[in-house]
Amino acid sequence: MIISFFLLVTNFNITGGVILEQNLWKNIANIFLIGTLVLSFIMLSERKTLDAIIIPTGSLEQDIERADRGLEERKRLSKKGYYLISGYNQSELPGNERQVYHIYKELRRKGVKPIQMGLEGKSHNTMENVVYSLKKMQERARKNGYEQPIKVGAVSYPGHLKRIEDFEKQAIRKGLIKEDEFEFEKIKTPETEEEIKYEKNPLRRLKHLYLLKTMGKKK
Repeated sequence: MIISFFLLVTNFNITGGVILEQNLWKNIANIFLIGTLVLSFIMLSERKTLDAIIIPTGSLEQDIERADRGLEERKRLSKKGYYLISGYNQSELPGNERQVYHIYKELRRKGVKPIQMGLEGKSHNTMENVVYSLKKMQERARKNGYEQPIKVGAVSYPGHLKRIEDFEKQAIRKGLIKEDEFEFEKIKTPETEEEIKYEKNPLRRLKHLYLLKTMGKKK
């Protein structure tokens, strides 16, 4: 948007001539730049404010990558917006430190206040990330008076986000949440070759289908 505006200003005839009085190619260029500028404004206006950003735990490398990507969207959080860190409260770090707290400390180190964060530490898989995170958000919404729908961004690589989306839609179909209760947005991190292979693994796909089918049977 900034580049289009700069090029448009410098390309315009400063002597006062209008676009139609300029040569054909300059006229076409100006029209293209105006169109690009208008489109940029439309895209910027459609960037929705978020009530919460979910950061699910993964590998230690993924944890930091997702935390950093979530921080890039920090300006989009509403006045009461917050980060929800979701994952099983297990230790993979020296000193018996939990992964959820590792991400928590990373966000704190980069200026996020404790009141702007929440922790969900029961999830063992992506399905539980979704179900338990939605429950946490519902509780916080009731406490803080959020208006519905609650606008949520989830941070991960594209294949994982697709599974998160599948579980969110299944939760609606099974009546675990209402269709108008949440609005989801994908906040993508780069997808590595290892992550692509993981998503294509037949056993992982079968597990995903099984979890979708059994969703809601356990409290």
